[in-house]
Amino acid sequence: MKSEKIGRYLEGPIMIVLGIICLILSLQIRNNPVKVPGFLNVLVQAKMLPIAVSVLIIILGIILTSQLKKGVLVTSSMPKESWIRVSILTLITLTYLIAVYFTGFLIPTFVYCLVMLLYLNWKQKNPILLLAVAAVYTAVTVFLVPWILNLNLTLF
Repeated sequence: MKSEKIGRYLEGPIMIVLGIICLILSLQIRNNPVKVPGFLNVLVQAKMLPIAVSVLIIILGIILTSQLKKGVLVTSSMPKESWIRVSILTLITLTYLIAVYFTGFLIPTFVYCLVMLLYLNWKQKNPILLLAVAAVYTAVTVFLVPWILNLNLTLF
């Protein structure tokens, strides 16, 4: 009983520690070589979003810790199918990261966006419509956004 109670209170501190680790790693990202005038330069840096997400994870960890301690929230268990889904998503993401490291950014990102959109929405939508939406979204994400931001992304 006591170990179950301790385990119930560990989720928040684990989130806080992971948020701090992510924040430390985010702060080590180099600044973009292309400078934008004014305060906008801070917002368009490659490390801005990871820092913001890390801080939000830390804040959510603090909120979760306090709510678990007060008894407002109760830890829920995940069914087996959710664990399988999380494992598959983790495997897809790790494969993407390895592919980006060895082959470059553009093609693996295109494939990753397509695979994630298809996998996450397969049962909810018509497969042909889903494939069309995923292809358009992925093309916009990988080609149009870098073109608008005047970023030169090479194929390899």
